[in-house]
Amino acid sequence: MLSEIIIAFVSGVFTKLTDLVIDDGKKILFKHSDLLFGIIYGILVGYLISVSSIIAPLWIGVVFGVILAGKIDGVGHVVGVIFIIGTVAILGLSDINWWFVFLFTIVNVIEEKLNDRADKWRPTRVAKLIRMRPFAEITALIVSIATGEYLLIFAILFFDFGYLSITQYGKRI
Repeated sequence: MLSEIIIAFVSGVFTKLTDLVIDDGKKILFKHSDLLFGIIYGILVGYLISVSSIIAPLWIGVVFGVILAGKIDGVGHVVGVIFIIGTVAILGLSDINWWFVFLFTIVNVIEEKLNDRADKWRPTRVAKLIRMRPFAEITALIVSIATGEYLLIFAILFFDFGYLSITQYGKRI
């Protein structure tokens, strides 16, 4: 369990590093470092999908959700998705609950679409809440409580912690 949480944290770090290069034009290490970062998080997330039937539906749902919402916005993220698929193809797919995959996919599509709309709204409490993107986490908490599998909520929270810690770092570079 601890290794999955650490890997989720590190994948959050590399996902945000990819975002910083693609979305903010930051030069981190070298030009096109987003490709390297995409490879790293792709392998890590693919590994988690392959070894953990508990958190695999979450990651698969997130990947499907961002693809369906049209949020794969740079080559680094395309590379990340390719490496997720490649890693799962090599290591195999854990025995997963496809209903949870469907649930997380729908939640992520809705979250992405709502966030796009909230960016255009006046700064209200509701808009601020939607911009925080809490729906995947709330869904993970509900599924964790319902199944008794708390690795799911810890994995997404530690991914978020890794992602947000680099968000703060990105403001300084």
